[in-house]
Amino acid sequence: MSQLIKNRKFSLIILSSIFLTVITVITFFSCNQNGASNSNDKDQSDIENRKKCYFFAFKSDTIFLSLNESKDSITGVLNYIAYEKDSRLGTLSGGYFRSDTLFAQYKSTQEGQTSDCEMAMLKKGNGYVLTNNIWGENYTYNSDYTKGSFSNRGKIKFDGGELKPFDCR
Repeated sequence: MSQLIKNRKFSLIILSSIFLTVITVITFFSCNQNGASNSNDKDQSDIENRKKCYFFAFKSDTIFLSLNESKDSITGVLNYIAYEKDSRLGTLSGGYFRSDTLFAQYKSTQEGQTSDCEMAMLKKGNGYVLTNNIWGENYTYNSDYTKGSFSNRGKIKFDGGELKPFDCR
């Protein structure tokens, strides 16, 4: 019986050694392949490094913003999660800064309806301040409210929630 136990221990040691060797080889080749990656992988890595996330909460409502900055434009995700209401989930595209204000197209869905509207956020410190100015006289919608834009960008009031940065990794 003790010989059987010794043989099993020996077998476990051999299997463990083989397993560790396989893991080491896989890790080694993975690291070497990453070092020899093509420029697309490098570009993707650069985009991920420039990804920044922001968060705002008021009572039970939350807003999540994720921005990806590249040489050409700013893209991202903007989600309004309202308590006991339908959420508005969407993406930002074509973003650019004019002075301290970020402008982008916001394509979102709420209650099954898609809209494509201009969005503006004021850069404040490390975060952004949103505008509630999309229902006033300074914002124009088409007849079915699926497209909208600011009538006068100089009169935008940034009176919404202040999005604070957080680590989105």
